[in-house]
Amino acid sequence: MILGIMFTSIENQIISLGLSPAMGKALALFVAVLALSAMSWIIDFFTKRYLVDRVRSLISRVKPDWIEILIKNKLVQRVSHFAPGIFLYFTSPFLNTLGSQGVQIAQVIHVMVSLYLLGTFTLVLNTLLNIGMK
Repeated sequence: MILGIMFTSIENQIISLGLSPAMGKALALFVAVLALSAMSWIIDFFTKRYLVDRVRSLISRVKPDWIEILIKNKLVQRVSHFAPGIFLYFTSPFLNTLGSQGVQIAQVIHVMVSLYLLGTFTLVLNTLLNIGMK
């Protein structure tokens, strides 16, 4: 709701600059997709840079061999790929407030993110199976 109001406000600002309503809607959609992409990248950066390092340091204090195997096979890093995907999965429906093009873009993003999450799940499962084979 808040994002929808924010993007409608951006659209109105663009129209007040003298551009046509169609151009205002298109630019507002572009800004919305760009903002969601930037936030997703920030979440990915944060999880890779800080969260994964913290989890690794916490796990490395525990001495069982199987935990060391999880770290060596980069399981924690692969699991961290879920964060930006989940963010986009739940925030892309806010593009629906920007008209029919927003609905179409939201649907495309939703499908792409679903495939991304499925691929990430497959990689995590593959890593777990490879660990089990060793």
